[in-house]
Amino acid sequence: QKALLFQGTIRSNLQMGKADASDEEMQNALSFAQADFIEDLDEEVAQGGNNFSGGQKQRTGIAGILVDDVEVMLFDEPLANLDPATGKTAMELIDDVAVKTGATVIVVEHRIEDVLHIDMDRIVLMENGRIVFDGTPDALLSSNLLIEGGIREPLYITALKYAGIEITEGKLPHSIRS
Repeated sequence: QKALLFQGTIRSNLQMGKADASDEEMQNALSFAQADFIEDLDEEVAQGGNNFSGGQKQRTGIAGILVDDVEVMLFDEPLANLDPATGKTAMELIDDVAVKTGATVIVVEHRIEDVLHIDMDRIVLMENGRIVFDGTPDALLSSNLLIEGGIREPLYITALKYAGIEITEGKLPHSIRS
């Protein structure tokens, strides 16, 4: 998965969901999305946004969501092609957008450790098109469902298990800070 922009301008990309968005709305959205690399709304965008990095395309896309003022946001593999540090920053930005807009956020992602960098209300784990788990991050991490499903559990969970520490829901394993 990769972020994608359409050939045209920053303005035309941001106005896809709301054609009458004002310059002020677009500038505010770009600012909130930390897209400070954009100096001009009429800046050219190459086919597929190839003149922008993956992180820049992602932030510009998030700004477009903010301009459109949606109620539900779906991020499909938002961390693909991002290094871990940039992935954590991206998850923080997604969380900030959710808080600012009050929108429901759905994140489809395999990199669970990076997703858990922010608080998630619930995780749905699917296997072969079936839901095999629907619950809290703590309940999932205190089970063996990730390993059974072929998904790498967070390294700190593996380290704790290796040290002989039992992982239980009550120990709040969703965060390395807990």
